[in-house]
Amino acid sequence: MTNPETPNPPAGWYPDPEGLQRQRWWDGQRWTADVAPLSAPQPYTGARPQLTAPAGTDWNTPWIWLVLFLPLLPAIPLLFVDWSALTAIDPNTLESDLDRQFAVYTSPAYLASVLGGWLAWGLAVVFAYLDFKTLRDRGVPSPFHWAWAFLSSVVYAIGRGVVTNRRMGKGMVVVWVAVGLIVLGIALGFTIAAMVIGSVFSQLPELSELPTS
Repeated sequence: MTNPETPNPPAGWYPDPEGLQRQRWWDGQRWTADVAPLSAPQPYTGARPQLTAPAGTDWNTPWIWLVLFLPLLPAIPLLFVDWSALTAIDPNTLESDLDRQFAVYTSPAYLASVLGGWLAWGLAVVFAYLDFKTLRDRGVPSPFHWAWAFLSSVVYAIGRGVVTNRRMGKGMVVVWVAVGLIVLGIALGFTIAAMVIGSVFSQLPELSELPTS
């Protein structure tokens, strides 16, 4: 709407310049992220509108579930890493077996987990953008921004669930699933820690039988 030869129109609802069948809020200087359906036009009041999605708007998209569950896949190879090697002792020198310890970080399972983790992170950001765009196209005003997925897919999922619940009164199931995945991740960490500790105790009888001189 900006034109150097004519003054800007006052703030208010106008047809969306993106060509979609909805209105977008013009604050007097620029377009904002606030949208409203054409079927329910709102007069200019000089104030920002209530951020409520049209009745019956679906909160669910396939993208949000990919954002949530895709990062789990790189964790699976971690279950096949020989974590006991981290505490390996050379029976000849009674010192840490550095070769076996280093082999943990070059094992195929560990490398698959690391590389897969970076790939899953990048894809989660893409899927978060597609989820954000889908909600916005459905008329959800100011969805939780997809860029939060750069921090973590769980951060985006929790924020997204809270915001959609405010906009349309539903969608909190995403938050509870995200919390459940956090608990699952903690459980996986304890499992790996237990494997390492167990390997230490398993070596104690062998080390006690070695000559001390």
